Amino acid sequence: MQNTTNNLKNFSVLPYHDNPNDICNNGILYRKKRYLYRCHTTIIYRFICLIMKIFARHQIPVIPICLLLLSLMISCQLKRSTNVVITVKDPGDDVFLIDDYFKVDKTVYVNAGGSFLLSHITDTYFTNEYAYILDSGRLILKIDLNTGDIVGLTPTGMPINCMTGDDQYVYLLSTDQNNSIRKYNLDLEFVEELSIDRIHRPSSFIKTQDGFMIFNTKEDRQVGRYVLTDNECLKASSFLRSQDLPPRPKEPGSGTTVYPHYLFRPLSRGKMLCFDTEQNQEYLYDGKRMRRVFNITIDEGLNSSRPPVIKQVYSLNRNTLISYTYNRNRCMAYYDRKYNLITQGVMPSTENGAHVDPIIMQVGNGLIRIDLTSIQPDAVVPDKSVQARIIYYSPR
Repeated sequence: MQNTTNNLKNFSVLPYHDNPNDICNNGILYRKKRYLYRCHTTIIYRFICLIMKIFARHQIPVIPICLLLLSLMISCQLKRSTNVVITVKDPGDDVFLIDDYFKVDKTVYVNAGGSFLLSHITDTYFTNEYAYILDSGRLILKIDLNTGDIVGLTPTGMPINCMTGDDQYVYLLSTDQNNSIRKYNLDLEFVEELSIDRIHRPSSFIKTQDGFMIFNTKEDRQVGRYVLTDNECLKASSFLRSQDLPPRPKEPGSGTTVYPHYLFRPLSRGKMLCFDTEQNQEYLYDGKRMRRVFNITIDEGLNSSRPPVIKQVYSLNRNTLISYTYNRNRCMAYYDRKYNLITQGVMPSTENGAHVDPIIMQVGNGLIRIDLTSIQPDAVVPDKSVQARIIYYSPR
């Protein structure tokens, strides 16, 4: 397969706009659906006039009914725009046991047969049959989820920040020498490299139906926090410019890598939940716009010198699970669909005498937990050559 490189010479400065159907290419902004909005507005206006004429013809009081409709519209709009606030509190001595709320569906033992030693899993991507693991940011491993065997391995040739994929390719984000997306087929053969050097500081990304959603940690008045591109990274739109966001809680443009499973949770029909780990805010991208769903705050009574750090948010059966660290412990807070607290507590910090800080990511409506046996030397496994456990959970 011929390797090609896309230098994105036509990739212009990205304007901010709410609708990603308005795309920017060669500096020209095409607003493809503006006329549809005008047509819809005209239709709604004519419909209201028609209703008023019917009411008047039958001598029905128009003004009270109009006031009632207006009040209903305002109340619906206020309800839609209300910002939900979730407050993280001190878990105290409570313990959160994942098995109390989630059941184990399957466990896969990764067996390298002594030929390779897993050292540090930095990111993963799962299909139905295989797991792709980024080890120490420099190796990609392909694991058969039916047998646990490592069936493929390739060096990346450069430090890699994070990875994502779809049903045809695996994609790696690299910011070592230039900002680019490296594309591999599912047999780990390199295909091409896509340049995204016009995005100031990409820190994470995920594959969408028509391209990529890229998390940009150095937004400005033109390039927003979230950048949506096509598959070739030639066209793009962006959301949440610097003037749309509150001041940063830390130095801007830190460039810290944020793994995709911390940020993005794909939904059906092209929708996406996006969690901003700097602002502690959850956004919903509905295919056209991005709106805030809730904001996470810290209880004022907690230790202000070492406040909790929100690490990850999960959405399962419309319930919300928040993972955070506090006093060097990994904690969980579980909320129902109305954001009422179900339970909270500290996850067990030791398992068989070894410190545990596993990767827990959401895939579909379930959780996948990955433990390295090197940090659990006493873990119960079927064979000494097992180097990791992959555990599938689903809500009870």
